[in-house]
Amino acid sequence: MIATFDAAQLEKGLQQFPTTSNNATSTDNPSELLKRFRQHTTLQSKIFSFFSSKIHCHRQKAPQLYLHGPLKPTFVRNVANYPKGFPQLSNFQDSDDAFPIYRRFGTLFSRLLLTKQDEIRRMECELEAMDRTDHANGDIEYLRTTIEDERREYPLPAGWTEGGRKKLLGRLERGLVEYADILLKARQLKAVDRPSNRDYQSVLHFMEADEGQLYEAEMDFIYEKEDLVTLRPGRDHGWLDVLIERFLL
Repeated sequence: MIATFDAAQLEKGLQQFPTTSNNATSTDNPSELLKRFRQHTTLQSKIFSFFSSKIHCHRQKAPQLYLHGPLKPTFVRNVANYPKGFPQLSNFQDSDDAFPIYRRFGTLFSRLLLTKQDEIRRMECELEAMDRTDHANGDIEYLRTTIEDERREYPLPAGWTEGGRKKLLGRLERGLVEYADILLKARQLKAVDRPSNRDYQSVLHFMEADEGQLYEAEMDFIYEKEDLVTLRPGRDHGWLDVLIERFLL
């Protein structure tokens, strides 16, 4: 076990250094060992003070250091610093989660889907007519292998489009991919939350204040209230936010 010594106790003679053998030298007397103990303690203190001063100096300089030079002050956008119109409105809508409100264009998505759907329907009917024609003419090989259908000799049966079945299937592929893309995008937008009345009124008042942010035609979107969506993340606790805001105001 390693013995521990107290300097104050040693000075008063209340603690003695034990000797481990009968061959103790004159340097084992308490006064000599006490002197060595003090020297050791002083050296430890100097080392500790040296490193403490270096750490303190580093902490003072650290906030001003960066890999490529001094740190620049944080830039905070102020809506009032931007020109009136689209610059100021865009910064306002980005300044708070409650303000990014935009149109979904639900009616236009429906119109595109209906149009694309009808285009695909007509191509579908054309493909079925080709199949029935080959079946009626006894050209079964064209229905059982694509290789023979692509090698078929011209002229094609009456009423067929140029390029035959292969070209029609290519048009169908492009049409279906476009249709599916629009359909999925429309579903995603349909699932986006509508803005709360409080958020809507906040954006509306900002846009209408001081003779309006935009010209009349550009302002029209904000009045399409049933077609608006918000980018505000999750509104599971929206009612609590409203309650706190009302209490604070």
